[in-house]
Amino acid sequence: MSWLNRNWVIMRISTAKLISISLGLIILNLEFTVVSDAQLTGRKFLEKAVAIWTFEEAGMKGIPDITGNGHDAKLINKPALVDGKFGRAIEFSDTRKNYLEVSDDVGLNLEGVISISVWVKRPPRLQATDVAPYFILHRGGEWQWHGAGYGIALHKVFNNMFYFWYENGWQGVSGIKDDQWHHYVVVAKDGERAPTLYIDGESKPIEHGDGVKKMGLAPPHGQSMYIGALLPARFDSFSKSLIDELAIFNVALTDADVKQLGKGLDIAIFAVSPSGKLATSWAAMKSNH
Repeated sequence: MSWLNRNWVIMRISTAKLISISLGLIILNLEFTVVSDAQLTGRKFLEKAVAIWTFEEAGMKGIPDITGNGHDAKLINKPALVDGKFGRAIEFSDTRKNYLEVSDDVGLNLEGVISISVWVKRPPRLQATDVAPYFILHRGGEWQWHGAGYGIALHKVFNNMFYFWYENGWQGVSGIKDDQWHHYVVVAKDGERAPTLYIDGESKPIEHGDGVKKMGLAPPHGQSMYIGALLPARFDSFSKSLIDELAIFNVALTDADVKQLGKGLDIAIFAVSPSGKLATSWAAMKSNH
């Protein structure tokens, strides 16, 4: 083999190795990017949050939406701030018919994907005939009448069934029959057959449902959002329960995201112990974004 041919072969081999190494690095980088993007931390949670209510305090406009997106919740019939899972929580009474109202806004029209995370504590079932739902969050009208956007609730049937409703249907999972704090999360995508429902960090298979099985997240234009109630005009709209750290995201949370949120928003976002300082820290992060 001539000197020229030997050098040509060596150059071909070196080039092939370089291309192989480069492709390997690209693949590794892509894999790392996918994993990183799948797990929201700190600023990522901030960017994907539509609204967050921690219930640490009530201001002149009610319960502040600490994301700075302006979805403050007005207190109706004076629901109380009490000790919660993390700092303070809000307590609703079915006899006083109190709830929170968030004004209609285009930012709440989540038509493609929605994730909702919340901590709830509810009293035990009082009697066999007591089957009224405990409504956590609702936006829109009656789903049976093509008016609902989205919502979540607990029901006293099926051991505190946790369920999610959408336009023309609902789907749920059997819950936990006690009066302790539990972390509930729903992840739903428009057009899919079923949401992913989590209780205390574990996804549960869908067990119950009614209506259309293909989910529709139609925007309920002109409709307020209610926390702690379904529709104030309905007699069965109110419930007795405590709610803490309610958050809405415009992205599909992953298993890792859900487990992180289960540690509390202070830890999930800032990696500090829950201390009631989240709102201040969040506002500072938002202003620097």
